[in-house]
Amino acid sequence: MTGSINLGCLYAITEIETSGETNSYEFTGGSGYINTAHFCTTCNVRVMMHPAQEIMEGMVGLPLGTFENAKSISPKIQIWTSEKLDFLTKPDSGVEESFEDSGIPERLMA
Repeated sequence: MTGSINLGCLYAITEIETSGETNSYEFTGGSGYINTAHFCTTCNVRVMMHPAQEIMEGMVGLPLGTFENAKSISPKIQIWTSEKLDFLTKPDSGVEESFEDSGIPERLMA
């Protein structure tokens, strides 16, 4: 899915609380490591993503669309900008860092 848009928030797994069942799908990411996506069992919307633990141990990604107050959240980091669609530009405010690739995991977890 080169050039696709994905907006989400990255948290330490200890910072969130989940309930209910999910369906999950494991796939090999660009790093060569396994990522796990979790989906609602009713509508199959992606609700959570566990990135490769070899790279981002203890982290979880939540799609921005799952937040009730999504409009109040502004991006701090852009990743994979080398793959962005030509018409996409850096937001006017909020973004502190941009990376052509995935960025340094330590920076994303800071």
